[in-house]
Amino acid sequence: MRTLIVISSATAVLAACASPWLEQVVALPEETLPTSGFSSLALIPTDNPSFAYRALSERVPAVLSVWSTDETAVRDTCDAREPRGNNGKESPAVVLVPSANQYVLWRPALADAKVEEAMQRYARVTVQDARRPFYGDPERRNFEPAWRCFRFTRFVNRDDDAPAFDFVGQLRLGDSGDYVQVRPLRLYVAPGAERHLAIGLRLEAVWRQGNVGKMEIVFEPVLLAMRLKSGVEELHYFLDKYWEHYPILPVIPVSMDARGRLVQTAPATVTVTAVEFRKPDQAKEALLRTARSAGDHLGALIAAALTAH
Repeated sequence: MRTLIVISSATAVLAACASPWLEQVVALPEETLPTSGFSSLALIPTDNPSFAYRALSERVPAVLSVWSTDETAVRDTCDAREPRGNNGKESPAVVLVPSANQYVLWRPALADAKVEEAMQRYARVTVQDARRPFYGDPERRNFEPAWRCFRFTRFVNRDDDAPAFDFVGQLRLGDSGDYVQVRPLRLYVAPGAERHLAIGLRLEAVWRQGNVGKMEIVFEPVLLAMRLKSGVEELHYFLDKYWEHYPILPVIPVSMDARGRLVQTAPATVTVTAVEFRKPDQAKEALLRTARSAGDHLGALIAAALTAH
């Protein structure tokens, strides 16, 4: 893992008092988990290098606007190429359009007042999703994913020029076509409070089998867990880890008609979740116990964040 750390400082105001997150925290409906800012999730297509370039280069932090071999490698991995004039696929519309974060209700916390209080006091959860077909043209002999990379960003304010959090990951279909792998490529985090972070991805597929509709969560791995320092701008690259270091995941189902013939695949919903924890003090053990026994994706992310080094 290649890491660049730049020391700086930042302050912000939460209502009438200082925010421990150094950002404004959004008022939430009762019992949902704390969040802040606005976020976006872009699924980067495999067949449009110009669009891929825009998806990776729009509204980037200043440290990423400077040429580097690592950032060039990220763009090459995602087959992103700077457009050379209008090739017919260009659009004036922006790629990154931040929207309000989704509200998250984690029911295991509601059963324990101490855990619920600790989640409200020490946690921040950012969730955003996007939807598009997983596979490209179903008429092709060999299936290929319709998108290869994704960019997940969080902005303090909707119209900010650069995000406070910027994560790029990559997905691939195994050589045999019967498994999927997902890995992190790059993470940028603006200065903030000392905290522990975990990032996960969930893919929910919808397809048909004959005249019967199907829907299920195909996989939901934890992609990354690490500790972030206080008041530090951090930039991490993960290009030096080979695919063999990452688990293999189930392949996404395809739709078939009543005669067993392949038909156009329905969209898959991809959800990326970031869990951040400030030091929960004496509540850590109760949080870990609840998270590990929950048996769900958010519980796995909470446990990963709390135990990250």
